[in-house]
Amino acid sequence: PESGESEAGYLRILAALRTEEPDRAESSVIYFEQLRALDGLAPDELQLLGDMYQTLGRWADRIGVYEEQLAASTEPSDQVEILLSIGGVYVDGLDQLDEARAVYERVLALDPENHRVLHGLISVAEKTGDVPSQIECLQAMLRFGEGPAEVAALQIQLGALEEANGDRLNALGCFIEALELNVATPSAVEAVSRYLTGDHSDIASDALFTHYQATEQWLPAVDVLRRRIEASEDTVAIAESYGLMARIYEEQLESDSEAFDAYLA
Repeated sequence: PESGESEAGYLRILAALRTEEPDRAESSVIYFEQLRALDGLAPDELQLLGDMYQTLGRWADRIGVYEEQLAASTEPSDQVEILLSIGGVYVDGLDQLDEARAVYERVLALDPENHRVLHGLISVAEKTGDVPSQIECLQAMLRFGEGPAEVAALQIQLGALEEANGDRLNALGCFIEALELNVATPSAVEAVSRYLTGDHSDIASDALFTHYQATEQWLPAVDVLRRRIEASEDTVAIAESYGLMARIYEEQLESDSEAFDAYLA
């Protein structure tokens, strides 16, 4: 270095030059690490070092930078962001799920209403195959759903997990909740339709018929009534379904012959 230029200043120049060359990240890290040990790093330099650790897949070192930033932080909101990032590294980089869960619990201690941490906990539960924990997290996320579309998507996801957990009635309830929001209709209709046979078929057919009636989809409504009739052994319920079918043919589809046959049945 030139006379009077400090070793730290020289290292800063070298490190800065190397960061402009993506293929020289490893040598840049070496200079930053030497500077860190000699004189410490400014916040922007520390962030840059952490980013390079991430680029190089040096996950433990990446967490070390986050922990240093966490120790220097005085704002709870900033601490939450850093902890969420640490949790993400534990899940996606190191696959250390117990450590990730512990970090997310630290987030909840700082911010019990933080909904983003639920995504992290779901990632942990997915990797460990913990379906009940996934269900619990998704149920909590419903409180933070931003608009009907997001809530419907969460309900469908929750219903699929309830199915996987063996609770078909709760699953159907979730799918019907999504159906009633009228924003994720194809997925919700498909999910509820799976229950038109077997247990809870009466609940599924009622929900689908109500949906088709509200959206004036008369042929699908008639199809639901036919399937309800086929699945029922209750003569009164069968007669009521034929009556509804006849009125749809007569008043909505203007098919007198079909209406006549349904009235006769």
